[in-house]
Amino acid sequence: MWAFAYKLVALYQPESFNIVHMPFAEHEYDLMEKFIYFNYVTLTTLGHGDIAAVSPVARTLAMLEALIGQLFPAILIARLLSMELYYRRSK
Repeated sequence: MWAFAYKLVALYQPESFNIVHMPFAEHEYDLMEKFIYFNYVTLTTLGHGDIAAVSPVARTLAMLEALIGQLFPAILIARLLSMELYYRRSK
C-alpha cells in the first residue's frame, strides 16, 4: 500500500523522490520495485539514503510510515503481553 502511495506521488510530482542510479523515466515496474524497497527501508527505519523523499507530500508519507513502523510492533507486543497476563490470572 505504501509503495503504491509513493508511486502515485512520484507520478504526480516526478521530482518528489531523489533516487540514486535511476532516472525517473525508466519503466513503471522498475519504479514500483524501487518504492517497495523504499517501503521496507522506511518501515524498518533503516534508511540507506539511496532513495530520499524530497517533496513535502513524500516526506509526510515517509514519516507516517516510519511512525507506524515503530508503533505496530509496540502495540502488538503490548497486546500479546496483556493476553498472557489475562490467561495467567484466569488460571
